[in-house]
Amino acid sequence: MIDLVERRAQEEARLVEVHYRINTTIEAARKEREQQYAVEAQARHVRDLAKEEALKRQNLQLRASREADNMQKLEKLLELGGKSYIIFTWEEMESATSSFSEALKIGSGGNGTVYKGKIHQKTVAIKVLKSDDSRITKHFEQEVYPAPLQS
Repeated sequence: MIDLVERRAQEEARLVEVHYRINTTIEAARKEREQQYAVEAQARHVRDLAKEEALKRQNLQLRASREADNMQKLEKLLELGGKSYIIFTWEEMESATSSFSEALKIGSGGNGTVYKGKIHQKTVAIKVLKSDDSRITKHFEQEVYPAPLQS
């Protein structure tokens, strides 16, 4: 009988030890889960910051590209002496349109015919006036020589 009591005491002690280990394991798992949630929250935050930085960088690149385009336009205007157009010779226009080839004809209207051409490595539209009427000539000149911008 003493053996039985001793055995029961040992079994109870083991049972207490098992419960202690179970509780310790549950607590460790809870702490790990909390750490995992915290790490995932930090990862989401870092990912959001990275996306935000990428958008900022993209906006800055876009702004820089626009500024570079504006600088090129200003430089071109300076090269042209402040004019926003270049005057070409008849020979240059003839050459650009392969002697006003029908194959390069874009369209025609009441005031003239428009041809596609290439001058100084740029594709251009060249309009040829078909009338000597002063009213039509004036309208044509307004198309070609636009009024300067008012400030």
